[in-house]
Amino acid sequence: MAEFAYRVAVATGVVLAMIVALLLLYTIRLVLVILFIAFILSAAIRPVVFSLERRAGVPRGLAIVLVYLALAFTSAIVILAVAPAILAELVALISNLPLYLEQLVAVLDQVERFLEPYGPAPDLSGQVAQLPSLLLGALDQLVQVPLGILTVLAWFVSIFALALY
Repeated sequence: MAEFAYRVAVATGVVLAMIVALLLLYTIRLVLVILFIAFILSAAIRPVVFSLERRAGVPRGLAIVLVYLALAFTSAIVILAVAPAILAELVALISNLPLYLEQLVAVLDQVERFLEPYGPAPDLSGQVAQLPSLLLGALDQLVQVPLGILTVLAWFVSIFALALY
């Protein structure tokens, strides 16, 4: 009987230790993701750094800085190329939003008329009238975007710093 109790205690301890380990991993998951991305980045730039080091005779630290500058320059070019198109589409969406809402109300009116013979139709147009207030609520969430951008930039700095092997 004592041996059975000992086995149950050990099994319970192992299960509890695994739960604690999983909770710890869940808690530090963001750090693990950053470390994983840094590891992949360092492995990806290693051949370029080695070739700059061996073929061009560039010191290792300078080769890493040059690769990072090339990555930053390429990223900036891509962002600068894509951002105006995204901004133009966003402006077009915002300027056409009243038209889209009118069209939606018209379609929902047709749906309500179609559903009238089958019983009381839901007030779909009334629900659409609530959309502007919902959009204003979404606008409050847009204020969080700069904070999110700063967080992502901090991630990139951390990743590049950790990838400096």
